[in-house]
Amino acid sequence: MEKSYKFRNIEENMKKILRILLKNEDFKKYIFYLDGNPLAQPNVTENLLKTKNILLQPFDPDILEEQRITVFFYPADFNLRKLPLTDVTYWFIICIPTKYWLMEGFGDMRAVRIADEILMDIDQQPVAGVADVRADSGRLLSINKNHVGISLSIHVSNVGLKGIR
Repeated sequence: MEKSYKFRNIEENMKKILRILLKNEDFKKYIFYLDGNPLAQPNVTENLLKTKNILLQPFDPDILEEQRITVFFYPADFNLRKLPLTDVTYWFIICIPTKYWLMEGFGDMRAVRIADEILMDIDQQPVAGVADVRADSGRLLSINKNHVGISLSIHVSNVGLKGIR
């Protein structure tokens, strides 16, 4: 019986995308600093996974905090029928305390800036999988009375050949 390796690249592709984003100082400043002009702040030296600004898990509104921007990043949908490729959709859920939604300036929305930084780094780029990563959709979210956000779906195609290692 041949082995299937359809799930073998899910975590590795996630790590590749995360490494790229964590090199982007503007992305890190937007999610770490809560003031109206985060780009004027010094570079972020904290580990954003340890500070829980980035969580590698499905969206959970119960863990959101009033003084923290949280970006959930996780693999959500798997199309396992396409051979030799396996398609995976990853989700970014960007959660902003409502009072920090707008930044200084005229209509500068923090979640939009964060989403833009993510897409500038990975959309239509060969950063993971066997083809360009592709942004599929986005949606504005009203999460609860204290948080709003944006969801982004990102499509990655992986090799899923049977019996090859």
